Amino acid sequence: MRELKAENSQLKKMSADVSLQNMALKDIDEKKAIKPAERKALAQYAIIEFGLGVMQASDAVSISPCTYYYQPKLVDAVSELAHKHTNYGFRKNLPDYL
Repeated sequence: MRELKAENSQLKKMSADVSLQNMALKDIDEKKAIKPAERKALAQYAIIEFGLGVMQASDAVSISPCTYYYQPKLVDAVSELAHKHTNYGFRKNLPDYL
């Protein structure tokens, strides 16, 4: 009897997780994302709005958790330099970071 109760509670939890993920997918489905950055933004939206975990949200939008956690560093640094020194060219900004 205890085994049945444990199995039943486990199935209810799985069902609740799946229904929450489906609800998030229905809301996200309207926004078709192709680029990984757009999918990452949709995963963040699902985490904030629906309380999904990172794994569930990244599965829902078909990205890996590594893509979700990825933070580009070089691009931000070079962009910051380009905005700071508008008269410099690419070759003058980049060697500091290579």
